Amino acid sequence: MRWGLALAVAIVSDALSVPAEAMPFLEWALDGATVLALFAIMGWRWPLLPALIAEAIPGLALFPSWMLVVGSMAVADRLKRPPAPPTPPPALPAPDRE
Repeated sequence: MRWGLALAVAIVSDALSVPAEAMPFLEWALDGATVLALFAIMGWRWPLLPALIAEAIPGLALFPSWMLVVGSMAVADRLKRPPAPPTPPPALPAPDRE
């Protein structure tokens, strides 16, 4: 649920950053709001800071860095999670002895 919400925030931010590229202060406000929203959703995550720096560089905001960072963090989180233990097969019923 939280990864879906974080990805939705990233998609909306990247979509809004294209027209906001012409106005740097609006772009910075959008990126600041995005990183705060992502921190609120996912907690403190270091990979968000390089994305914020990349978004602050003029011209790089056209690259969908928020989507890529959130997507890569979701994949990395899934890979770090230990596999679920196998479920035992169902027990066979005992034979009737009459």
